[in-house]
Amino acid sequence: YKEWRDVERVAGQTSRIALSQPVQRLQDIQRRLDRITTTDCTKDAQAALSSGMGKVIDAYLNFMSGKGIGELLAKSDLEESEKLFEEYDREIGQCKR
Repeated sequence: YKEWRDVERVAGQTSRIALSQPVQRLQDIQRRLDRITTTDCTKDAQAALSSGMGKVIDAYLNFMSGKGIGELLAKSDLEESEKLFEEYDREIGQCKR
């Protein structure tokens, strides 16, 4: 998750035309997460985290597609990702108890 946040921070500071490399790194991190075997307790947390990551990736891809509808879709995807990351935090918090 820390690696994800680091790459996401870099992507947020990258120009639209140069976003393909950071987005590819984000996709790689999400794929690695999806290959991890989880316990029953962390299964829902992992699903929320992966879905949140997918929404961030979708946001960057929509943003890269250009102005207008792409930017609107990107904003919507980012808002949804924050909800999913909050769900991840709640779920993982319950497993730590």
